[in-house]
Amino acid sequence: TPAYNPYPTPAPTTTPAPTAPTPEPEPIITQASLRFPSAQAGEASTIRLDFRITADLKPFSSVVILLPGFDRPPGQNMLSSPNADPFPRGGFSAMWDASRERMSFMVPSGWTGLTANVRINVDSSEGFMLPSEGILPNDPSLRVGLKSQDSNGVVTWMPVGLIDTLGLSAARAVTRDLPGGGSAATVTAKDKSGSKVVFPDGCFDSDVRVSVGVSKVSEAANPAPQGGRSVGALLTLDIRGGLPKMPVSVKVGVSPGYLLDQTDGGSSTG
Repeated sequence: TPAYNPYPTPAPTTTPAPTAPTPEPEPIITQASLRFPSAQAGEASTIRLDFRITADLKPFSSVVILLPGFDRPPGQNMLSSPNADPFPRGGFSAMWDASRERMSFMVPSGWTGLTANVRINVDSSEGFMLPSEGILPNDPSLRVGLKSQDSNGVVTWMPVGLIDTLGLSAARAVTRDLPGGGSAATVTAKDKSGSKVVFPDGCFDSDVRVSVGVSKVSEAANPAPQGGRSVGALLTLDIRGGLPKMPVSVKVGVSPGYLLDQTDGGSSTG
């Protein structure tokens, strides 16, 4: 029988592990619209972004707009005078990345007071040209997102097709009158792809009018194969007055990594 111990050893106590603080949720854009006031396809335009956001932006965060098909004179990377309401207290560092077709607005001192509507305005004097192929209503190729200093360059985009945009008709087709029995002629579309149609010497017996136009691809009208997405522009060739009596060369500019649909159902890589 064990001896009675008037001073028993107390039971060990456990210290609860410290609870990690709950990180604050990252801000996200919940609503956005893009407008191009009083503009025409292929011409310089004011760009206006209105959006709502769930929280203020931390220092060195960025608002990013993806603008495929937009163009700007080469060598112009910085934006000189973007406007905003409310305006961030430390201003913007606003840039255009032509290779990614992105416009970024970085706020070095953060941006507060963003619970109501926010507007960013880029004047037409900045030289941004709207796509010659036009813009679809609620165009799925246009994107708006946020990038934080800690995201390693990753942009959190709004879901595709949720940005409110008004439709913009394509620029007028390029039209040429070609004489019967005439010399070789090239008609180049207005869009930035440099797509063109080349007619050889003596292609036509009679005088003809040739038009080459571009228009934005609509996913509804031109569905992509399963797993793909229809993007870019449609190239349209219209010939009035006669038919070519020899092969015509159509050269389509396609960005690397895209597939070019063929009339026989096949495809080729750009």
